[in-house]
Amino acid sequence: MNENERAVLAHVVVDPDAWWANVQATHPGRAEAILAGKVARWQGSYDAVKDHPNYQDRASRPDQAPADTYDPAA
Repeated sequence: MNENERAVLAHVVVDPDAWWANVQATHPGRAEAILAGKVARWQGSYDAVKDHPNYQDRASRPDQAPADTYDPAA
């Protein structure tokens, strides 16, 4: 997992390393494709908010708000 992939995952899941370890353990041979799909799905959402001064990854957000409802300007 590269730095960008980890950042996008952190936008969506509480613990990107645990998520990745689980995918590798439960989907051997398909883990890279699953990671690529997850990153592709959420890259735009992450890019839209990552530079906001109040941006927080999912683990740091109040109530760990989901990425699809998170607004750093709120």
